[in-house]
Amino acid sequence: VVDTNIRRVHARLISGVALPSPSLNAAEMRLAAELLPDDVGTSVRWNAAVMELGALVCTARAPKCAACPVRDSCAWLAAGEPPPSYLPKGQAWHGTDRQ
Repeated sequence: VVDTNIRRVHARLISGVALPSPSLNAAEMRLAAELLPDDVGTSVRWNAAVMELGALVCTARAPKCAACPVRDSCAWLAAGEPPPSYLPKGQAWHGTDRQ
């Protein structure tokens, strides 16, 4: 599973950009596959850990870089935290479960 949190961590840590592209692309899928450990048990824990890192530390709006365990390897930090190349659209409220 390559969710939005994993995509954001990969975009910042590896690609050095603030946000991933608006939709999942083949390059992101290849990167996720390359980074995923071969061992099934380890890959499950890896995926959960990267998801949590994105949800709790490497957040979209206010990343907590000082608390990040991989900040020394982060391409986005090394690049000076460049702003996103686009502004993401928020999900519509009407017609969702949040209504």
